[in-house]
Amino acid sequence: VCFVSACAPADRNPQIAATIQELLAGARPAPLDEQAWQEAQRFYKERAHVPAWVQDGKPLKAVDALRVLRTAPDHGLAESDYDIDDIATVLASEDEWEESIGALAQLDLRITTALLALGHDIAIGRVNPAQLDPRWKKTRKPPDFAGLLAVAATQDLNAWLPSVQPRHPEYAALQKALAALRAQHADDERIRLLAMNLERWRWMPDDFGSRHILVNIPAFHLAARENGRAVLDMKVVVGEVEAERR
Repeated sequence: VCFVSACAPADRNPQIAATIQELLAGARPAPLDEQAWQEAQRFYKERAHVPAWVQDGKPLKAVDALRVLRTAPDHGLAESDYDIDDIATVLASEDEWEESIGALAQLDLRITTALLALGHDIAIGRVNPAQLDPRWKKTRKPPDFAGLLAVAATQDLNAWLPSVQPRHPEYAALQKALAALRAQHADDERIRLLAMNLERWRWMPDDFGSRHILVNIPAFHLAARENGRAVLDMKVVVGEVEAERR
């Protein structure tokens, strides 16, 4: 007969949390940008560095997190940019990491930084539009990445990416069109163009103002909106003005 205190497995969460804290106090991983690293530090600080995706050596939420990460292509983004295959490989090698405090801490942190990096790119884009055109002034205000991920981690992780993505219906429409093209096994060029347009919508502010004009260049269509309703819809000619002949 053994006593309960002697037979019960030790709670490894405090050790994992301490190791996560040590990792976050160290150097930022080279592939990760500074903003995602700072968001990861804040995410864990607000939860006292308790692991979010592994608990007592079990990947309780890690599998769900990996499933969310694999939706990157739904937004026109590549899985390879978020370390997804490597994370999947680590999860599949359970015998190699489940008994290691350091490996558990690294896995938890790796998943968090991947989710934050993907959320960042979906929210405001992978490219800063001002680098392409210095005249670009209006951009989307970044959401509270660490705070929203914390809510999703405790409530519904599937809500993470919808909580940060652009609010415009045009973004959702492009996602549906992209899914349709993939289902049809369309050529890569059409998929690439849709992905580029999804990126452009990430640069847009959530609020265009009470009065604004939208021009759909491929459809040769202009829509003027005022106070949330369309006041003008018309066909337009789109293109460069030809130089006058001398």
